[in-house]
Amino acid sequence: MEIVLNEWLLHYSKHDADIKKKELVYKFLQFLKNNNFKLVIDWKCPFIRKFQTFWDASKADYQSHSLFKILYHLLIDSNKVKYVELDDVSILPDEVVKCCPGNDLYLMQLAFNSKDRVIITKDEKLIEKMSVYPELKIMSPEDFLKRYS
Repeated sequence: MEIVLNEWLLHYSKHDADIKKKELVYKFLQFLKNNNFKLVIDWKCPFIRKFQTFWDASKADYQSHSLFKILYHLLIDSNKVKYVELDDVSILPDEVVKCCPGNDLYLMQLAFNSKDRVIITKDEKLIEKMSVYPELKIMSPEDFLKRYS
């Protein structure tokens, strides 16, 4: 299954994130690592830019740095990542473009370039707003883990 992540995973991995958030990230990353899931990524998307920014700061905390290292190894594993360029993705339906907040449009572009159209996010407004589209499966990481583990 191909999935799209927004930046929740990075914020929950930061050196100043609480332990419960880091535990969720660890559980989520281990699940991805040990199962047949692929992340859909564009190297120029906000997720990758934030990853690069937070990587250095993660070195201040052993747990945080360990999470970023696990994610890094997933991101460079061609069996775990489908790389796309947002310029090459299919055209989004007009109703999705109109409804989606502008800063999350890249998530829709990535999702519509995947076969499964699954987005994992902690953004409850985004889940509520975009879950009305049957072609999208948008859910929290907790719901994703419950559903697929």
